[in-house]
Amino acid sequence: MRTVILIASAMFALSGCTLVNSVDYNKLDASDAGLDAMDSGDLDAGDGGDAGDAGDADAGDTAPRCSDIPENCDDNTDNNCNGFIDCHDFECSQLEKCCSRGTDSVLDYTNTITWDYIPSAQGVGPDLMSNQIIKFAGSGDPTGLLTSCLPLEAGYEIRTTFTLERLTCDATTYPCFARLALTPTPDSSPGSRILEDLGVEMTGDGHVIVTLASSTLPTDTIQIGLDGSVGVVLTLTAGTYPGGEPALVATVRATPSGGTGTVTILAGEPIAPLDRLLGGEAGSDCVETRGLRLAVEGAGSQIRVAPILTTTLQCLNLGRFEMPTEDDDPVSHGPVDGRFSDLHWTSWGSGGVGAPSLVRRTETGGTYWHVFGDATDLDRGQEGAVPLAFRVGHSKVGATEWNANEWITTAGDVSRFGTDCDPECWSDDYSIREPSVVDPGVGASFAMAAAVRNGAMAPDIYGLHTGPISRSQHSRRDPRITIMPELPCVSLRHPALVPREQDASTGYWLFFACETATEVFDIRVAMLNTDLEVVGDFPGEAIISPVAATFRASSVYAPEVLVDYDGSGLHTFRMWFLARDGDQKVSVGMAQGQLTVGQIGTMPSDGVPPTFHLYGANPILEDGPTFFDECSDCVTTGLSVLRVDNTTLRFLFARSDDEGNPWDRRFVPAEQYWRAGWAPPP
Repeated sequence: MRTVILIASAMFALSGCTLVNSVDYNKLDASDAGLDAMDSGDLDAGDGGDAGDAGDADAGDTAPRCSDIPENCDDNTDNNCNGFIDCHDFECSQLEKCCSRGTDSVLDYTNTITWDYIPSAQGVGPDLMSNQIIKFAGSGDPTGLLTSCLPLEAGYEIRTTFTLERLTCDATTYPCFARLALTPTPDSSPGSRILEDLGVEMTGDGHVIVTLASSTLPTDTIQIGLDGSVGVVLTLTAGTYPGGEPALVATVRATPSGGTGTVTILAGEPIAPLDRLLGGEAGSDCVETRGLRLAVEGAGSQIRVAPILTTTLQCLNLGRFEMPTEDDDPVSHGPVDGRFSDLHWTSWGSGGVGAPSLVRRTETGGTYWHVFGDATDLDRGQEGAVPLAFRVGHSKVGATEWNANEWITTAGDVSRFGTDCDPECWSDDYSIREPSVVDPGVGASFAMAAAVRNGAMAPDIYGLHTGPISRSQHSRRDPRITIMPELPCVSLRHPALVPREQDASTGYWLFFACETATEVFDIRVAMLNTDLEVVGDFPGEAIISPVAATFRASSVYAPEVLVDYDGSGLHTFRMWFLARDGDQKVSVGMAQGQLTVGQIGTMPSDGVPPTFHLYGANPILEDGPTFFDECSDCVTTGLSVLRVDNTTLRFLFARSDDEGNPWDRRFVPAEQYWRAGWAPPP
């Protein structure tokens, strides 16, 4: 069994794809769920091309700024000059062309489990022939059939055909009609139509109209003659109202018989707030994904309604996570008497686990998931009050046993790093935490970055280690510091190591959190050569800074980065990161960046880092019981993300229960749909 978590505040703001570098606080706009798009002239070299020239227009030029132009999602052009084209752009990711098609189904009218009669007092359904409705029940009042909840929020398509069979209406008390209606209500009232959020109707004179909340929209209408038919398609995805409120968005297309072509009679119209959709409805498909009921309703026998065909759609939804239950996944099992029995980090990690790092590797004996993470033997909630020494554990499990077996850990229940320090790492008060481990796919080693403190440093000051490590869990020599803090950074934390090319042949990007003298964190990036040594400027400029109006962040840290290495040379970066506000509340944000062939570089010292653009509806995840079950005091302390395949990302969140149980710190797995590159389906 799987539980689907939806963070409504993080749903798709299809505006405000925002440049993050060199933040202009005068351009903050809370109503846009993020930052206003900056002048294209603000783009730095990292955005490439001539996009920045758009800011050089004469003062009297009345043409809109490039960044004010909506993205056209079907012209292979970066219309809004944010570096992303068509389905790669946040503004397009929820369109049908940018979604994958899933399961097809037929809603059989004879299936009494699928359908209920409306109004329920009617007690009889419509007349059927060959699974088509040929006459609605009753003497002419609206009647019909109603499904249980359909899971619309993740993306859904509904199709049927209306056929006009008579020119005269045989209903005695109500005009003839037939329609589909999406509704939250469980029944209709006798003599009345069911209340709808969206209705698509054929009238007795052959017109096709669209209604929202019983109001007819001024749409392009279609009219057919006797024996003519119209195929209608309703496409539902998550989106937003113009002001940024998350909404269910509908597109309606109609194709009349006679070869006149398809007409879009409703295009991307918000029909209901996401937080008003039905969810958790027992006996329906909305236990895990929110949605609405579908009614097929009408009067008389003038119009025939073909079977209902449905298709699930898989659309990018940054705030939707599938979470295995604890019975399914040992990683999510919490501490047993303050210990983590499934990872077997008990003797040295009883104070709680922290930042995880996931690696997937095919090796002798099969494919394995490796998890690295930091922990301490004292309650890590005491950090700042007492010095804590952190260590790093390493466990693995077969890829097919992710939800089945306990993890394989170093014999003797010892940490991978933090217990066998040679003189080079200055063993007094040695501490290693926040590992980032990647598999370059060549050679016999992983590459690792981690925050390290030695005996010559204050308890809250860290440098970074970068270097190769053996894939063997039994190779335990502790890493030493290779990168010391340089002003304005007084401490370096939360590294994220990313190969510049898929095989790391030109080195690595090192993303990290820089702590300044004011105890504020920002996110920066450095270039490393193939020996994992810094080349070029360090520590460089902030690529993501705290932005108060985005989600009240006073610090941003813990970057986690995935790169899609396009075969043509285009590199698309997805970054997840943590943000902490002044009340110590932690949220998860998301940004993306892109590099073209000319920006990537072919040597370790070549190239420029990407410019990142914030997702317009950050945060995508907020702490609290919505995500962490019933743990109202839980706080996210780290995360790791890795591709499972071209359509699935696997997350591992570290969370703590600082108020309810200080010792309750665990790794919580989740998955999310994601198509590689956001390319449209074939």
